[in-house]
Amino acid sequence: MSDMAPEDDFVRITLRIPARLHQQLTDAAAKKRSMNAEIISRLEGSFEQASGPDDAKSFQEVATDAAHKAAEAAVVTVLTLFGEMKALTGSSYEDMARSYINMSKNPPSEEDIKRIAERVRNK
Repeated sequence: MSDMAPEDDFVRITLRIPARLHQQLTDAAAKKRSMNAEIISRLEGSFEQASGPDDAKSFQEVATDAAHKAAEAAVVTVLTLFGEMKALTGSSYEDMARSYINMSKNPPSEEDIKRIAERVRNK
């Protein structure tokens, strides 16, 4: 008995594809299966990945959107902290930015951080 489905379960089509894509399919199929099986597998996989409507976002688009939102939230947090620091210290944004750049090159010790935090609390 054959592993293939009855011929009535299939439809024959003629397909025109770019030569580059044909070569990629040929290379992929040569590793494990026939060209026909490779095309069917890839088509079925693309439908299995789509879990919503046709215009559903890809994983990469969702991840990119999430990364942008996280970056925006981080910027808002930093600006809020800078605003609070400006109110506490009277420093300009430029001075705080320079201090941040200097700290990133030569981070303060735990003891320095505790000392600064204590000084800010006592203001």
